[in-house]
Amino acid sequence: MTPNYGVELVGPFPGNSWRVVVDGYVLPYVDAESCDDGTWFFRVDNRMSIQVPNRAELERWCAIVGQAMAVAAGYPCLGAKEKLNRFACKLSAIESFSDKEKLS
Repeated sequence: MTPNYGVELVGPFPGNSWRVVVDGYVLPYVDAESCDDGTWFFRVDNRMSIQVPNRAELERWCAIVGQAMAVAAGYPCLGAKEKLNRFACKLSAIESFSDKEKLS
């Protein structure tokens, strides 16, 4: 049985982009972007996005969309142990930094 990690946002990367991880598995073609007003953009394939009011709502979207994308791609679920399943790539953040000075 796979442990339940929940939703994790890894980043930020250049352009204020965050990788989306659901239950320890990175969602391919999906990223998120935080805004100064506390809202988030949930983006798929760098082409389609929706703005959600807060991080909790973003996490709810990530969980259901991740499962839907894996099933639509022909896998039984997100993280299924199938050969060449791009929906089974694990990723986790080690630590986050609040200051860029800590990185140097």
